[in-house]
Amino acid sequence: MQKKNSRGTNFIFGLLLFAAFGLIVSVVVPEGFWGLQNNGKEEEVVVVLKTQDEIDEEENGVRGVYESARFSFSYDPRFLASETGGVVLVSHTVPYVYDDMCDFKDGATQTKFTDFYMSMELVPGSFADAGEMSGIPLFTERLRADGSFREERGVLEKVQIGKFNGYKARIGAEGCGEETYLLKAGEGILIVHRPFRPELTDANPRVEEARSVPGIVLAEEAEAAFRAILDSLVIQ
Repeated sequence: MQKKNSRGTNFIFGLLLFAAFGLIVSVVVPEGFWGLQNNGKEEEVVVVLKTQDEIDEEENGVRGVYESARFSFSYDPRFLASETGGVVLVSHTVPYVYDDMCDFKDGATQTKFTDFYMSMELVPGSFADAGEMSGIPLFTERLRADGSFREERGVLEKVQIGKFNGYKARIGAEGCGEETYLLKAGEGILIVHRPFRPELTDANPRVEEARSVPGIVLAEEAEAAFRAILDSLVIQ
């Protein structure tokens, strides 16, 4: 009886097993996991899996959405949005060691920088009522008998942002201060507070350093983000 060639049989079995494994890998492993260089050598390629939200944000500009019993709006997903006692807060902070230019006493060193902040509150009544509730003296000092305000460019003036129109008061000194908006919203008035600072402007001698902080929201980006929130705002 002829003795079987066990080595040959094992070799053929091994080839069949390897081919089957290759077929499985080609079906299961996503395209792009293995790439070939021009010289024919195999190169491992790292596959980064992203969520659908991340893909939508990159490709379609999809933003974060905030919804509560009263407010709904879209915003930059890097920001934090919350609501306490009917007041909505939207903010963004980055680690950054800097001298506080708005601390006129001693310029205390800070370790975090808030490059975006705004608050929104819907109150009943007229512009005059909202002006008093805002806590900004300009509104009460410039209130006319007919309920409008005495305007002055750069101080208190009429504005329109998206579907909202009303007034903006600006108070401050040396690049530090706050803009306060009174915007007509249905039967009420939306009071919006938005502080401003000089660190990301040419008033800061270290502005280039500040602008290069990783993750920081530049002044022009913050302005666009502010308007985008109000543009998308729906009040229930």
